[in-house]
Amino acid sequence: MPCFETAPTRSGERVSDRAFRVLGAMRSMGPGTHSLNAIVGRSELSRSTVQRIMQSALREGLITQMGHGRYALSLVREGRPGAVDVRSASPETRQDMHSLRESLGMTICLHAALLVDIPLQTCIEWCRGPQGAPVEVSPGTVRPLTVDAVGRVILAHLGNGCDPDDLRRVRARGYSVTVGPTSDHLMVAAPLLQGDVPIGALSVIGRREDCESRIPAFVAPLRDACASVAARLSRHR
Repeated sequence: MPCFETAPTRSGERVSDRAFRVLGAMRSMGPGTHSLNAIVGRSELSRSTVQRIMQSALREGLITQMGHGRYALSLVREGRPGAVDVRSASPETRQDMHSLRESLGMTICLHAALLVDIPLQTCIEWCRGPQGAPVEVSPGTVRPLTVDAVGRVILAHLGNGCDPDDLRRVRARGYSVTVGPTSDHLMVAAPLLQGDVPIGALSVIGRREDCESRIPAFVAPLRDACASVAARLSRHR
């Protein structure tokens, strides 16, 4: 069996960061199945760390084991009562996103919450604005919840996080604004909810100089679009 040299755990790296590295490694290798050895090598984590993360991901349905020692990403949240599959956008949801883009002149992204042991987010689909959009939020990317407005609105409805008072304010407002996904962009996000459970979010992304003064005008149409998408998902459960 081939052996791979692995880098030591990076100083200050959190458990969620290591899980992101494993999922990111699998995504970067493309569709299909991948061996555990290949995932270990690409993630640069120890074999034992990768195995622990893979077991959690298997248990929650985030990845699928395909035969002996081979794994594939599976963005289906199985075995969670009441879960809604938001792996792809319906034609009606795409139309909502297109209308929002035409109204606001910004990129609109649909995100799914991956409610596994270490909750994550993934971009499902985007409707790019006239100035384009950063690849950091392109469809298929998997990101921690701690990095941007999408993660904050999901965390606010999970009832956890490092700053409960701040997240309570996000929940009360119904949206969040952060710099990102790059330093010259802003992101405004509102949650997609099934009851009180966050299943994802919609976000508006634009260059800071183009949207900073317009954020108040983004909020109402963004929240209206979220309500429309969430209601449609409920009808198709």
